[in-house]
Amino acid sequence: MKSRDGLTHSRRWFLGAGAAGAGGAWLALQAPVFRAAALQAREAAASGSPLASLTSHEFTELEAIAARIIPETDTPGAREAGIGRFIDQAFASFRAPDLPAARRGLSELQALVAAAGSAGEPAGADTTDPGGNNAPLFSELSQQRQDDLLSRIEGSEFFELVRWLTVVGTFALPSYGGNQDQIGWRILGFDDRHTWVPPFGAYDGETEGG
Repeated sequence: MKSRDGLTHSRRWFLGAGAAGAGGAWLALQAPVFRAAALQAREAAASGSPLASLTSHEFTELEAIAARIIPETDTPGAREAGIGRFIDQAFASFRAPDLPAARRGLSELQALVAAAGSAGEPAGADTTDPGGNNAPLFSELSQQRQDDLLSRIEGSEFFELVRWLTVVGTFALPSYGGNQDQIGWRILGFDDRHTWVPPFGAYDGETEGG
């Protein structure tokens, strides 16, 4: 990754993508979907519910990618916001058609990891990727090696999908620090009026309480 100012860079990217895609109204139109997935993700994490769409391996690897897209600095990063659960909920609902592409992308990324060799594998690590290859997992690598590998796929369909989900989820998740008093929503230009009808799930109590 060329920029480590992940939050600012990713916020700028998301706002630009939204404006380019369908004008400023695009963000407001999508807000109910994002909010529903975010609140369901929080509920699932709190209750320890099984993953809705991902395997535990996929969850770990996607979370590791997201953690480099928006890393923890002086503010919470994507992992601290609970992005893994949001991505899991997204692939179980409004981004379900993209799950096969995400799985292909993870396989291709793991192939890059294997091709790059095991240098930098944590001391004492004894892991193999699910394909049976004796190679470290992406999530096991150092942050620098993770960034180097992600820079090689930046711009790919897979990376853009994960980045999109990461930025949307981080700003949408109630646990993210920037969303205190709905600041995170205002940063993205959302008018959180509590009047939208969600496409799925019931979370009025969470909305009023959070």
